[in-house]
Amino acid sequence: MTPTSLRSMLNDLFTRWGVQEVNLPYLTTLILFFITLLASGIIYFLTRYVLLRVIKKIIHSTSNTWDDIFLTNKVFHPLAYLAPAAVIGTSTPFVFKDFPAMVPYVEDLVTIIVIFSVMLVITAILNAVETIISQFEVYKDKPIASFIQLGKILNYLISGLLILSVLLGKDALSLFGAVGAMTAILLLIFKDTLLGLVASIQMAANDMIRVGDWVEMKDYGADGDVMNINLTTVKIRNFDNTITTVPTYAFISNSFKNWRGMSETGARRIKRAVVLKQSRIRYADAAFIEKIRQLDVMKDYVATMTFPDPASIKGPSDTRYTNIGLFRNYLQAYLKQHRKLNHNFTTMVRQLAPDEKGLPLEIYCFANTIKWIEYENIQSDIMDHVLAAATYFDLEIAQIPTSGDIADLKSVLPSKG
Repeated sequence: MTPTSLRSMLNDLFTRWGVQEVNLPYLTTLILFFITLLASGIIYFLTRYVLLRVIKKIIHSTSNTWDDIFLTNKVFHPLAYLAPAAVIGTSTPFVFKDFPAMVPYVEDLVTIIVIFSVMLVITAILNAVETIISQFEVYKDKPIASFIQLGKILNYLISGLLILSVLLGKDALSLFGAVGAMTAILLLIFKDTLLGLVASIQMAANDMIRVGDWVEMKDYGADGDVMNINLTTVKIRNFDNTITTVPTYAFISNSFKNWRGMSETGARRIKRAVVLKQSRIRYADAAFIEKIRQLDVMKDYVATMTFPDPASIKGPSDTRYTNIGLFRNYLQAYLKQHRKLNHNFTTMVRQLAPDEKGLPLEIYCFANTIKWIEYENIQSDIMDHVLAAATYFDLEIAQIPTSGDIADLKSVLPSKG
């Protein structure tokens, strides 16, 4: 049955029902329009079912994985909208035969549906491309999401302008020219996006930050692993499992610390100092040196001392060695034989500038692991040994007196009574 014969049949039916002649075109057009919409809906579901079924069969028969990703991201689903759009566009001249002024509006609606469908397809393709690229090892830690988001923004912007040109009946190129004249307003609206784009390009070009890097940014309270880098924000999972969102451009305009170098070397620095009481520093006499000689790690060092026999030492004028100097050399030897330190990096024990609190003695070395718990255990074991060994060298750790120290002092002082 052709649309013309259907229209004639409806007119005859309404005439028998006593419908006035003036209402026939309206009723006929309205019913034909609803029939067209119903047919379009049915065709949409049939097309989607058949199209997806055929595409799935073809994709599952291949050994590639990228086509499965396209299917997962629903790249082919929006194509089903084109079938009802074609039905409506084809039937419009017949449905609105009595109202030709409506034909351009319906045709514009069909055009908008086509533009919208293409926009959805491009968006789905970009999502699929992001998934595919992220599977390559070389791109896993790159800010791919930033460039994909830029592509989506351009897709939405161009599609929106095309739809607007259809609604206003203006040429799309003239609208693009108007957008160019509104550059200042667009720069204000998309300021963060543009700054994020520039920052993403600079970070990728200079390899400043990658997904998975441990970064520390005190200005934003961020200290943890980078989860995601996109066009406007960088998400960081802190070590307390909170998430900090930092603007992408902040990594260009602000300073931050990236611990990637530590992760790549497999070694993490230990840098910690103890403060010694300066009043306990003294020259080493013969008895003290003989005591130190008993330590296995100090035998070689004592053997290199400039005096021939420790027993010949009679006073401070006979030696330039001190208990703190021997303690420093002992710790140096202790660290060099430590099996949980990475000796390819600097290992040393050094004095810092003395102050009113005492003389700081700093331990500087590198643990042979970057795992947090293991690192802390190694560092704690070393400092435990340093604190305990200080007393063997007649040294004392300086600290602010506690209430217990004051009570002990009072107990040995004579009372006024």
